Amino acid sequence: MSTLEILHDGNNAFYAKKYTLAYKLYDYVMKNSKNEREKLIAQANLAILQEEINMNEAGDDTYPMNVDTSMIGIWPKRKTYIPDERTPIEEESSQGENEITYEPGLKVLSKATEIIENQKSKSYPYSQRGDIFTMMGLYKNATNDLRKALDLDASQSLLLKLVNSSLFSNDLDTYSFIIHNFDDNSCFGALSQGLLLWSSRRFDEALKYINKAIENEEENALLMRARLYFVLGQINNSYNDWLQSGYASDDIVFVLKFLRDTAIPPEPKDDTWKSYSLRHFRAGIYKSLFYERMITVPLDLWIPLQVQSEWASGGMLRYPPVPLCQSEQSYPEGFALGLSESQRAAAKALLRTAYRIGASTSSRECSPRAFKCVGMAVLELSEEIRSSPVSFSQAAAIPAHWLRLLDPMQPLFMRCSLRDCPIVLHVQRDLFLSDLIIFQPTLLSIVKKNLLESCKDIIAQKISLAKTADDIWDIVRSDVSVRIGSSDSEIYIRKMPAGHIEFGIVIPSGQSHLDELAKAEVSWSALMNTLARGPKVECLEHLMRFLYHWMRSCPLTAQSHTVGMIIFHAIIVVILKRAAFDLPPPIHVLIEAILANDFPEFKETLTSHMKASLIDEHITEIPSIRENLPNFPSRIAALIIDDAKKEESK
Repeated sequence: MSTLEILHDGNNAFYAKKYTLAYKLYDYVMKNSKNEREKLIAQANLAILQEEINMNEAGDDTYPMNVDTSMIGIWPKRKTYIPDERTPIEEESSQGENEITYEPGLKVLSKATEIIENQKSKSYPYSQRGDIFTMMGLYKNATNDLRKALDLDASQSLLLKLVNSSLFSNDLDTYSFIIHNFDDNSCFGALSQGLLLWSSRRFDEALKYINKAIENEEENALLMRARLYFVLGQINNSYNDWLQSGYASDDIVFVLKFLRDTAIPPEPKDDTWKSYSLRHFRAGIYKSLFYERMITVPLDLWIPLQVQSEWASGGMLRYPPVPLCQSEQSYPEGFALGLSESQRAAAKALLRTAYRIGASTSSRECSPRAFKCVGMAVLELSEEIRSSPVSFSQAAAIPAHWLRLLDPMQPLFMRCSLRDCPIVLHVQRDLFLSDLIIFQPTLLSIVKKNLLESCKDIIAQKISLAKTADDIWDIVRSDVSVRIGSSDSEIYIRKMPAGHIEFGIVIPSGQSHLDELAKAEVSWSALMNTLARGPKVECLEHLMRFLYHWMRSCPLTAQSHTVGMIIFHAIIVVILKRAAFDLPPPIHVLIEAILANDFPEFKETLTSHMKASLIDEHITEIPSIRENLPNFPSRIAALIIDDAKKEESK
């Protein structure tokens, strides 16, 4: 039995008030599960279990007296960051030592259970708790609650929820129950069976039943077919269905968000879709970028987590970048029309600002297209912030959108949803040295200091004389992992099977990462509030603190450092109305944030660069992105490179 199933059994025991059994099952999951998310849920449920025991005056005679309450205290005594809600975390808690604060989602679950106890004859409380279980990924529990709700009050919306949860939990009995009870009267059978066949990777048969559901005018059938077409890479058919359904939007999120309910199927074995793989799905996203009405490319795209994980790990083939028009224009068509000379000068200054912003440490490795892409991101974000306060997620989404135009297939997903998605920064790999080699002396000194604390005299002398990662491995004859300062990031040295040494930094994704991200969000909120009042010194303080926590959390799976620096430059433009040219490359700022023991140390490092890099020329007017970049094709045109001239010069 898997630990996830044991976790489900623990929940069932809890609701049956079998507290001893629930405690043992939760404790087993915490000690044996290899999935961090399961452990966190088990910890939280233990906390709720303890509260249930304390609130129950009658008590439970079977509850063990030797409960290890320290396990309950593992759950953080603070509001935990919820990725979907973008809710700030309170850094401090005024509660007593013995009081426990739960994750808001678990609070709602506990409250829903309490309502059910008082209203067992009503359908809505069961439906509400089923929705909460669905959000937590506990689909088996969700199916049980939705079935109960359906027994009490049958409705179309409940039935559709039950179809999805039963498919997720592979509950064929529930599916048969739906067909038996509702097929004759409400025509739900075709859509339900189509979805079940889809989850079984029988795509031709699934499409047949979904077409039948459309003939029967079942609700959401047309949307389901659009979703199926999109997953299969048939973007033209998908787009037509979206238009016909009346749900077409200016936001590609609207197309992709329906994918969150159904996992992308693996490669099928039947003849018709023999060559199907995730490449079809990726091709669908790529082609969808050319539809003028689908102009916004957000962070997570509502892509199922299993696809995000594979995408972020580099397991998918790369597609060519978006082809650009061959023209000599510096701006998109019509961009300069109606702009004053000062506005043109301001735009050019902002575009030049991006020169030293890039994924690599060397500006020579960044293409002109990348400079212009990042420059336009600075321009748009600064305009948005000047006009009105911008939310934390929107501030990240605007530069992410421009980076997707540079490369639509960049895995710019939020790492908070991918708990096992570390970021690796290579200093040495496959016998090659990266641009980060300039940090080698600093990183090696940290490794040697850690090793010297536990080595004997002779070995210590050899380690102190080591000059490379290869030297250190030859001395200790084993892989090395050293934590960096106050962060959870680690410096690692390991020998690969081929015999070469790999050396770099790993930024993990865990609770510490979520805490840093929440602090970044708090700093961003303080920054937006301060901008409204206008004191520059206080604004810069909040801005640097935001950048510090952003870089330490590294919230995006790719280009996180670049997005952070774009946001930083945009705020500089808003506060000081001037452009900063010579700040360190984003990857350097990221490493400085990780190496810093605290914020004052990071602030001192960054300030030393800013004093020499802020130019005196003020940007008096900023051109309007809203008026001059109204649609997606214009944004593509904003990234023009004169490829024709390059070909002629060869």
